Amino acid sequence: MANIFLAIIVLLTLLVLSPLFQWLPEAVLAAVVINAMWGSANPAKVTKLLKDDRVDFALGVITGLLVLGFGLLPAMITGIVFSVIYMVYRVSFPSRAELGRDAKTGDYEAFKWVGAGKQGEGNPDAQPVPGVMLYRFDSPLIFANSDAFKGGGEQLMIDTGQKGPLPKTMVIDCEEIFYTDASGCAAIRDLRDYAHRYDVDIALARLHAEARKTLTDDGVLAELGEDRIYDNVHDAVAASTVPAVGGNGAKSEEVGRTSK
Repeated sequence: MANIFLAIIVLLTLLVLSPLFQWLPEAVLAAVVINAMWGSANPAKVTKLLKDDRVDFALGVITGLLVLGFGLLPAMITGIVFSVIYMVYRVSFPSRAELGRDAKTGDYEAFKWVGAGKQGEGNPDAQPVPGVMLYRFDSPLIFANSDAFKGGGEQLMIDTGQKGPLPKTMVIDCEEIFYTDASGCAAIRDLRDYAHRYDVDIALARLHAEARKTLTDDGVLAELGEDRIYDNVHDAVAASTVPAVGGNGAKSEEVGRTSK
């Protein structure tokens, strides 16, 4: 309601009161503009933006230069277009993480992640859980990133298979997958088919209601089995963990060779 009243007042001012502003000195109008823009012109905010996200910082600098060169409206439109393109890029290549268990807290947290051309280490106290692979996808699972989801899961299996015997289960933490579409359903199905080639089962943990309905309607949950859906990662690990010996040793060597 505040925005609605503000829009009405601005519209009435432009239609009725604008003739009154023609007699204001330019210095007064300049003071009004400076006061309105002072908060956005704080250099400390720009410095903080540089620390948080260099791409956002670069977009801000480009937009500022465009304001000086071409005016406010073209610069705003260009900045919005660049921001939308960057958002689509981030959604298309979201963070994918391998989770481990923190022995101090008992929580499952990322100890290695990759996404949007970056990679890094997470919680140093989180360690891989023997007998299970833990995979987290930090985005809604849609057509724009379904290949990234599938590729991340396959790469996790390849990396694990190169280190030793391949676990029997991959648990997918669906906490961030609050929405999925037909392409996302197909990506889960494709990852399951890839995993089954090496006798690895797929289990889902922390599945949101909306994503669950889509996966149910598409038939993915029926193919995975309702017994492979868990309320949290702890339950999924407890039900899926098996000794990391024997069993999948040959398959682990095979998936390791596949990556080469």
